Amino acid sequence: MLRRRVAGGGEEGVRLELAPKRRTACHRACVTLVLALALGVALYAAASALVRWAPGGAPALGSTALRRDRALAAPRAHHPAAPTTARAGERANGAVTDFKAYLWSKRGGTRRAWYVIMTFTTAGYLPMTVNLLLHLERHGMLRQTVVLCFDDASHRALVAMGYDPFRYRTGAVSTEHGETEGKTLIEFGTVQFGELMKLKLHVMHSVLEAQFQFLFIDGDVALLRNPMQHLLTDMKPYDVVYQHNGAGNCNTGFMFWRPTRETLAVLASYYPGGVDEQAWLCRAIQRGIARKRHTSLSKELFVAGKVWYSDARRKALLAGAAPFMVHYNWRKGGTKKRALMMLHHHWLATPECDRATALAVAEGTGDFGANASALAVPFVTTRRHQLSSGLPTGLAPGTEEARRSDSAVAE
Repeated sequence: MLRRRVAGGGEEGVRLELAPKRRTACHRACVTLVLALALGVALYAAASALVRWAPGGAPALGSTALRRDRALAAPRAHHPAAPTTARAGERANGAVTDFKAYLWSKRGGTRRAWYVIMTFTTAGYLPMTVNLLLHLERHGMLRQTVVLCFDDASHRALVAMGYDPFRYRTGAVSTEHGETEGKTLIEFGTVQFGELMKLKLHVMHSVLEAQFQFLFIDGDVALLRNPMQHLLTDMKPYDVVYQHNGAGNCNTGFMFWRPTRETLAVLASYYPGGVDEQAWLCRAIQRGIARKRHTSLSKELFVAGKVWYSDARRKALLAGAAPFMVHYNWRKGGTKKRALMMLHHHWLATPECDRATALAVAEGTGDFGANASALAVPFVTTRRHQLSSGLPTGLAPGTEEARRSDSAVAE
């Protein structure tokens, strides 16, 4: 009750009436919904209790309680996020036919940083590829290595040697050159080499689409140390890192890629073919990826052939650094590269390897005989024994040290 003054000095009372708050239609609907949900939960709990404690002491078949009890009693099945081995129907004649399953079986690193190491081969390039695989095995990197074969001969040969390659087939790019020209080494600068580069870019895009980081390595690379820790940690700010070419700043024979929108767009862009895939890809990286997101690797740690072949520069390099790898580029022809690798003790393959791969190339089949086991190929047996025993490897075949090493293995 409030009072107010009136004329004449008196006061009169004023009553304030507070009207009750009007409930809106939305408020009433919310209250109704909450009550309905509460009633539904109560009815469900009561029904479950009645079914669970039905006469006879056993719950009725098909009830929610029974399904819950069985789920609790049964051992929990393991459901991996993705297949680690090939599923049923994914192998044909011993070869994995599902590329994504093959990638999952090769992954390394932590879940947030899965990566694979990738290289590819044809029958004519097989000796170089085998030498690279021996380097990878020497440094414990073979488990994460994806070996892509673009013809049947190289695939059968590597399987016979005890490796786990993948016969890559695609309708997106023609692979006829792999079957017709696979008996000879496809040289850099030829039209067939440009066609191989189309297939290389297509495969790299497929790996990025699967959300894998990957290190691509050409077969003419010799690994002196394992570079993965350096690439995964020190190079983490970058989406793409590539080897310095010695002249110019980009070599596509040794590159590390991370799956991002920009890298996918670069590899999805149309490559018209031709002979200079390296220059095209370097320009595409520079145009499609922000400058701070790509860089070249140290010239002292990742050495190009132009630097390595110079005696003065090589001696100065080895005196001040411990390189991760040497790329035997800037030379055409497998014979010249092999001779240089032997000269610097980076050719791990033995003469038996050369004869075995020559047989695969000459016959186009890679057939080592029906009774040949995976480790029966002499060079594989020899080199893997050296790796496991800590004996010296990387010796030039025919040297006195190499003969002593081979005799030690034989004993």
